[in-house]
Amino acid sequence: MQTEQIDKIKKELLEEIPIFWRHLNYLKDTFDVSNHLWSIVDKRIKYNIPKNKVAPNFFVITFCGMKDCVYITLARLYDKNSASNTIQKLLGKCSKIVKHLVDNVTLQDQIKELNSKLTKDDTISEAINTIYERRNKFWAHNDKEYFSQLGQDKEHYLPNSSLTHLIDFTEETLKILMRTLSLTTDERPIYDRDLDNLFDESDTYMKHSRYITRYSSIEEDTLIVLGTFTVLWAQFEFDYCDNSASPSAIYARIDSFRPNEMQCSLCAEVRYEALSYIGNIDNILKAIYSQLNREHPDQIDRFKCYKERIKHFFESEEIDIGGCLLFIAISTTMK
Repeated sequence: MQTEQIDKIKKELLEEIPIFWRHLNYLKDTFDVSNHLWSIVDKRIKYNIPKNKVAPNFFVITFCGMKDCVYITLARLYDKNSASNTIQKLLGKCSKIVKHLVDNVTLQDQIKELNSKLTKDDTISEAINTIYERRNKFWAHNDKEYFSQLGQDKEHYLPNSSLTHLIDFTEETLKILMRTLSLTTDERPIYDRDLDNLFDESDTYMKHSRYITRYSSIEEDTLIVLGTFTVLWAQFEFDYCDNSASPSAIYARIDSFRPNEMQCSLCAEVRYEALSYIGNIDNILKAIYSQLNREHPDQIDRFKCYKERIKHFFESEEIDIGGCLLFIAISTTMK
């Protein structure tokens, strides 16, 4: 082989190998994300956590999307189109000039072994053929025969072990080629189980909520509502009542609250739920007035004002956010 041809192939390899390495890193990242997503779903199934608390549709859709990315990236790396840049072609180029690149017999033998694995390793060859068929029938085209089978195809399914084997082979190939051409890189996959950072707090909540529901009669849905209310009320106290939303503090500002549409909707919901639970307005007012009078008998006149405002909240056709907040502040302390 002439020197010009060797230099040309070497130049191509030096340009292409780093690009393939970036493809490999993306492949490993998407594969890791898909496996991590599945482990999260599997873990929650084992703990028997209700599906509506796990966002099952999000995880399934994202998992399938990531798995498709894995297949499609592998399809690009091992495409059988002669015009495409592929791992097979990369190995073929290196095999032609390896004796001119290095005197290291071990490296030369390793490249021969890699070429042999492409055809003689059943797992690798089967994985490449399966991915190629799947790419042609589902991803790149809408073959009439398979058009209605999207997501139901069993013939062109690969187990995780086969995907892992092919990905490992790809990495081994690129590392040997990089050593052959004295290439180095600091580029690595970037995914580091990042989802764990999102789920640490929710997993802690799930752990404690399971403990609470196990040893008490409180339903998990009730715990979620209580937790949400506690956070919102704490924010309200901080924003409007100097961190102390007592009935007197709310009453002092009762006409200054300007609710938005969502707050008006919540206010109406409070009124509806209170009436559904207690029965009627008279029962509500009687319970509140008795509670306040029992704890603070010296403030009867003030309590009459509270009672009238809460009555207005329940009877008025308009939304009375001040009366609603006053009702919540008093009713949450009732025994």
